[in-house]
Amino acid sequence: MYSRFKINKSVFDNFTFSPFDKTKGEQLKRSYIENIKYDLKIKLIGENIIDGTETQKEWFPNINADIFLSHSHKDLEKANKFAGWIKNNFNLDVFIDSNLWGDSNKLLKEIDNEICYQKKSNTYDYEKRNFTTSHVHMMLSNSLAEMIDKTECIMFLETPNSVSVHNTIKHTESPWIYNELFLSSIIRIDEKLIRRKTKTFSTTLRKAMNLDEDARFKYKLDLSHLIDLEDRDLIDWKNNYDTVKTNENIHPLDLLYNKKIYL
Repeated sequence: MYSRFKINKSVFDNFTFSPFDKTKGEQLKRSYIENIKYDLKIKLIGENIIDGTETQKEWFPNINADIFLSHSHKDLEKANKFAGWIKNNFNLDVFIDSNLWGDSNKLLKEIDNEICYQKKSNTYDYEKRNFTTSHVHMMLSNSLAEMIDKTECIMFLETPNSVSVHNTIKHTESPWIYNELFLSSIIRIDEKLIRRKTKTFSTTLRKAMNLDEDARFKYKLDLSHLIDLEDRDLIDWKNNYDTVKTNENIHPLDLLYNKKIYL
């Protein structure tokens, strides 16, 4: 990871995404889903022994992308529209976990059926299920950390769905947003970035992730490490790139860095 940004909520209030951006976002999502391997399975080493490493690779694989987009699951449509805008204007690939990874709840269900189900009582062992849940969430958390570290930058969509304010303090009810932003604050910035321009995603894509964000927990958010991007910044970024994009030696993210980091 080289940089960290926050997409200000004003972007979706004032910025106009074209129908082409929405269409491109939907096309990208469909193309990912068409390449999904639908028969995802847990990887077993022996009876009641799950290969956690291989299962994590199967369900939450590393994918080549330029930007990691942190967002509320409720804002998936906004996220896809933004990803379409990025692709249309800069030919950059945006990682959206809920489009590209397996369903963690489905994975947990498969593991529970293998490990926790008790045939005699037709119930699941509570203690065992707590144990399996911790492993699935660990796999997902580790995969998120790897993707945040691997992509060149993270962008966080700040919306009423992702952030609430109480007594001037910002909170989120999503444990995954809390985890992603915490990881982005502690993962070291790579000052000697070796850029790998991504043209297309890997074809080993996965089924959309369905994360439950309805639980009523609140986590205090520290957004101070994120550079604020407003609607004007996105317009300037696009306009600046439009004037130089014929020059293959100029990368679109460098123009954003020049405007917001190297002041």
